[in-house]
Amino acid sequence: MSASFSLAFAAFCRSLAEMKILRHLGLLGAVLFSATGISASDGILTVRATEAIVEIQPGDALRHQLALPALDVTLLAAFSCQNGNKAASLTVSISDTYQYYGPDLLGDAASVEASFNVPANQLAPVSVPGFCVQGQPAVSRSLLLPGIATAQASLRCGGDDGTASVHFDSVSVPVTLYCVEEDNSDSVPLDK
Repeated sequence: MSASFSLAFAAFCRSLAEMKILRHLGLLGAVLFSATGISASDGILTVRATEAIVEIQPGDALRHQLALPALDVTLLAAFSCQNGNKAASLTVSISDTYQYYGPDLLGDAASVEASFNVPANQLAPVSVPGFCVQGQPAVSRSLLLPGIATAQASLRCGGDDGTASVHFDSVSVPVTLYCVEEDNSDSVPLDK
């Protein structure tokens, strides 16, 4: 351990005993982390999300936040277990909505497409000041919200010899708001 790191670490801790405990816990965590074969975004599991499209009606000029309705999202999880291991389970989720795939559903598949309907009450309101205001000409009819929701996936690979590894990946779900004209003549079709 370098002297500068030791000094910085010592300054963080209130006592020498606390510093020793934290250092040992850190080493123990590193050993456990590597022993279980847990990894994130290592290329064994990759998740992609489709764009979720939401049509909204023009609102009051004082509207600064918008409660999103339920979102329809499709995720594609591609995976490839290494060293002759097979996919034992896959869990994909957005917020509190998830889907679980066991070995019977996975079989010899190399990818899974999961469609979600994420309920509105699982998503926080979004800030949209000045967008889609009633009675005002629209500067833009659409607004991309790239980081409103995150899709996550975990893959468990297992071998006949009892070895197992767990792999994770996550991706932002792009959400696009479309402002519908008040007479609904400029409604954006959802099959774009």
